[in-house]
Amino acid sequence: MLAHRIRDRILNPIRNLDDWFYEGIQPTRILFIFTHSYGFSCLAPIIQILQDAKNVYLGTTTHKVISLEQLEFANQAEHDLFHRFYIENRRATFAKWHLIVDPHPNIFYPKRRALRVGMHHGTGFGAMGSKIDFVQNYDVFLGLSRAERFFLEKLKARVFKKKQGFFCHWKS
Repeated sequence: MLAHRIRDRILNPIRNLDDWFYEGIQPTRILFIFTHSYGFSCLAPIIQILQDAKNVYLGTTTHKVISLEQLEFANQAEHDLFHRFYIENRRATFAKWHLIVDPHPNIFYPKRRALRVGMHHGTGFGAMGSKIDFVQNYDVFLGLSRAERFFLEKLKARVFKKKQGFFCHWKS
């Protein structure tokens, strides 16, 4: 406990300075985490849209140290997209990111502060339980619909009013 408090007293000011330096000076730095092929297929359309943005720096990496030969992709286009922005896992762990996006809980742990953005790697919600624990692992959650938000807030009131944000695309 004491070691934890001392570490926080030393690391927090350094992390605050790091956040301040990268805020507004650099392009928005977004890292996409590959956990499996199905999840990356959900990330790929977002990466494709963002790759042409002038104010965004993109990176992709694996959720753990793994040989790239072991990775499987749904198609050659996704393989090429991943490799175009690939950053080795250990290097990505120490790099500064504003957002880290992944479609599945994983063991990737950045050494510097970043907002964690979670999203589905499937088409529905409610399957295999409520997913409320999954949602709470993230600072921002990209949901499927207003109905999903309503469902999650029924399970845990005010889940998106404290720390987590919930966003989805819908037409009014």
